[in-house]
Amino acid sequence: MEIIKQFINKVENLDLPLPQILLLFATSIFLRTFFENFTNSNNAGYFTSPVDTFLHYPLWYIGVFLSIIVILYLITKHDLKKIITFVAFGSFIILLPPLVDFIVYRFLGHPYNFIAGDYPTLVRHFIHLLFTTDAIGVGIKIEIIIAIIGVGAYIYMKTKNILHSFIGTFLAYVAIFFFLTIPVHVMTLVQTFQGTTIPTTPENVVSFYSLDPTDSLSVLNEDTPVQHYFSQKISISFLVSILVLLLVLAYRKNKRKFFSILHNARILRLLHWWFIDLLGAYFALAQSGVNRLPDIYIWLTMTALFVSIAMAWLFSVWENDEADIAIDSISNQERPLVKGLFSPHEWTTLKYMFLFFALLAGWLAGYTIFIYIILFILTYYYYSREAFRFKQYLVVSSFAVSLNTVFAFLAGFFAIQSNTNIGSLPFFILLGTFVIYFLVENVKNMKDIPGDRACGIRTFPVIFGKYASIGLSIFIIIAGALVGIFFHPPLDISIIGIIMLLCALYFLNKKPYREQPIFVLYIIFMAIVLVRLFFFT
Repeated sequence: MEIIKQFINKVENLDLPLPQILLLFATSIFLRTFFENFTNSNNAGYFTSPVDTFLHYPLWYIGVFLSIIVILYLITKHDLKKIITFVAFGSFIILLPPLVDFIVYRFLGHPYNFIAGDYPTLVRHFIHLLFTTDAIGVGIKIEIIIAIIGVGAYIYMKTKNILHSFIGTFLAYVAIFFFLTIPVHVMTLVQTFQGTTIPTTPENVVSFYSLDPTDSLSVLNEDTPVQHYFSQKISISFLVSILVLLLVLAYRKNKRKFFSILHNARILRLLHWWFIDLLGAYFALAQSGVNRLPDIYIWLTMTALFVSIAMAWLFSVWENDEADIAIDSISNQERPLVKGLFSPHEWTTLKYMFLFFALLAGWLAGYTIFIYIILFILTYYYYSREAFRFKQYLVVSSFAVSLNTVFAFLAGFFAIQSNTNIGSLPFFILLGTFVIYFLVENVKNMKDIPGDRACGIRTFPVIFGKYASIGLSIFIIIAGALVGIFFHPPLDISIIGIIMLLCALYFLNKKPYREQPIFVLYIIFMAIVLVRLFFFT
């Protein structure tokens, strides 16, 4: 035991830089995938596809490793970097199954599958998985046993508490089992929203995830192999799990910084982007003659789109805060960069982490969505950065923000109809979306007048001064009329819209000016519209 303790202490005190730690994880995952080619009978003697090698398998393993890191950190309250280093070295245990299975089952002798079945069957698998069940091979059983014993031993060495050690061991097993059965959980969740009740037997799970390219609206390409498409889409559930685990870590690591990130995300504006995505999805469904999200692939695609647009928005906010620090020191002194809550290294790390997840989720959502996410990010980059600063040019500023609204709409549209010919896009609706948001987007600049004026940023409110609220009121009234022309809303929505518009005009002209009531009204109105469209049309 003393030898093991010394080894653990030596490993976790290596003080490796983060890139080298990540390289350890990447190496163990890549080698495991490579060796599995020789033992996994599902591969039929062929190497795993690029989708499996670089998306499906890595995201699954990262989810498991991150689960173990969270368990160790919550129970031991030990230094997080040391825990991550320990798990990074321990990750090489995943090389065991291919080596063991090659000896036990010989070449391509055993399938490596997710565990499927209804929930009573899953409970039995959970109890008997490591001993009597044949749901997994000998190699994976040995791997899991060593992993959970390692978790328990690490916790005991750090806490000297046998109960904590048992709890950690059990939680590690639960986490691994959850990831082994995740397709069943996703299928159950989707069926709950769809109102269907197909039993989650192994045969039905396979059928549920089978894709007929002629029947689904969400096919990336008719030549895309079904298995590759499934691998890309099921990876979305792994990505969401990873993000949830990262949020738990961030919250436990530093609550003050965690809540400052949430506050700085401008949640109401993020909801705007999500609602625009949903609006685009609705028009795609309407054009297809469908009034609901028809299959699991579209549900997963919309989930990935929501993650991608959120991460792209956070990256853009972080970029904008860097460029606007002089303005924010006057107009928005609560911003975390102005208050110095984050070191420059922490700020930059967060920013590029947001960018990474935006692009990854966009790619998982589909190639066309990936393109629109890149366009969204680029537009906001040129809008914010000092060298270009589209924000300082009156018409160009409105053009950029309105263009991004169109990109978000199109991303939602192509999440449903990813094979749609560009010529069949609802151009009249797109034009209306662009013009309406072009007219009203300057409302968001009202609160920044002191900072923008001091820094020479000539926004509409700065140029027109005390008459800005009158001018914007006129624009809002025109935009409201254009909603009727372009979108032809039903009578009930029109009445609600007029009431909301009058309330917005009141808050726009009320002194002192406050932005939040106007955005709250807008979000409430959009939520009502979307509920009406999706559920009562």
